[in-house]
Amino acid sequence: MTETESYGRRAIEFVERVRGLSSPDEIAAMTQLEFASFGFSNVSVFDLQHRPGSNGFHMLMNSRPQSYVEQYEEENCAMRDPVLLELRHTLKPYSWSDVKSRRKLSRDEQSVLESGREFDAVEGAVVPIVSTRGPIAVVAPCGREPDISPSALAAIELISIYANNALQRAVVEPRRENRTGKMLSPREREVLQWVAAGKTDDEIAEILTLSATTVATHVNRAMQKLQAFRRPFAVAEAIRLGEIVI
Repeated sequence: MTETESYGRRAIEFVERVRGLSSPDEIAAMTQLEFASFGFSNVSVFDLQHRPGSNGFHMLMNSRPQSYVEQYEEENCAMRDPVLLELRHTLKPYSWSDVKSRRKLSRDEQSVLESGREFDAVEGAVVPIVSTRGPIAVVAPCGREPDISPSALAAIELISIYANNALQRAVVEPRRENRTGKMLSPREREVLQWVAAGKTDDEIAEILTLSATTVATHVNRAMQKLQAFRRPFAVAEAIRLGEIVI
């Protein structure tokens, strides 16, 4: 069996182990254990949020020291973290070494990377999980000497995608089950369904025999209820909560 085949099998076995889990804690523990087999001592899974009042992250899983995470957020390190800033240039998985090899880091950027060495954050990887209808999810493992070979990164990408999806389901499904009824009104769902189909307010107005102003009002109300700053995020949240389907 080649190295690539071995890593591929490990990814499939991880999926099979996680498939039957529904608890976020159990999924996180299994994910942490799997990444440990690659030499990663810590892993964080989060959505990058882009809306006023947000600290920039919606954390789904984190095993980095909480004190470090709090300090990272308080000092707004995300604006100086070269590992995250690299997402401006690529949405493919990459390692910290890749970032360092592509450009010379500033002193501030280097200090952000150095701040994690106390818990063995010497090398790491970033796996962006992209959606056209919502925020980017990021799986970010780190360790002292993890395996970041091409074959390992390919397997890590597959493991990251499934781990993120499992964590998202574990969070969203209880919300859907606990709700006593629909969050949106029938008209709000109808309008948002057309937004999801890529229609403009004028096009939706013509389809539903409404004014464009009325359509915009329904969309804005739906966005407020879904706590979404932009329309694509509202669509993504409505789909996640079962308000609309595509």
